[in-house]
Amino acid sequence: MFQVLFDPLGYLRRFENVTDICKDFFETRKKKYIERKNFQEGLLRAQSERLSNQARFILAKIKGEILIENKRKATIVEQLIKMGFDPDPVKKWKEERRKRELMLLGEVAQDEDEEKDENEEEEEGADAQGKELTNKLSDYDYLVGMAILKLSEEEKDKLLRESEAKLHELRVRRFF
Repeated sequence: MFQVLFDPLGYLRRFENVTDICKDFFETRKKKYIERKNFQEGLLRAQSERLSNQARFILAKIKGEILIENKRKATIVEQLIKMGFDPDPVKKWKEERRKRELMLLGEVAQDEDEEKDENEEEEEGADAQGKELTNKLSDYDYLVGMAILKLSEEEKDKLLRESEAKLHELRVRRFF
C-alpha cells in the first residue's frame, strides 16, 4: 500500500512505505531541529546576560556605587553606560532576530535601511536626538524599573543562581 504526501519541496509524491517517508523528510527535520536549537541557545544567552546585569546592578546599588534617588532617568542611564551595563540583552536579541527574519523574507531591503538613515539625518537634530534618547532610556528599563524589594542581597543571589542555571542549560544544549 502506498501513501501520497507532500514532499519537503511541496510537491505531491507517492511513498511506498513509512521508511521512504522518514528518509525523505530527515534533512527537513534536521534543519528545523538546528533552527530551534539556535533559537533556544540565543534566548538562553540573552536571558543569562540580563540576569547577570541585574545581579551586578543590585550589587552596585547595595555597595552604594550607583545612586538613583532624586536623579533624572537620563542621568542614571548615563551612569549605567559608564559602568559597563548592557542595554536589555533580551530586547536586543529579539530585535536582531526580527531584522534577520525580515531580511530573509525580503520585506526589508538594505536600500530601504539606508534611505531611513538618510531621512533620519535630514530630520531636525533635536527630534532625532530625542527619539534616540528615548530608545536608549527604554533599553535600560530592565534595570532602572526594578522594584525596591528586588534590590536585596537575597534577590541578587537568586538572580545569580538563575543566570548560572541558564548558562548550564546553554552548555548542555551545545553539547548535544
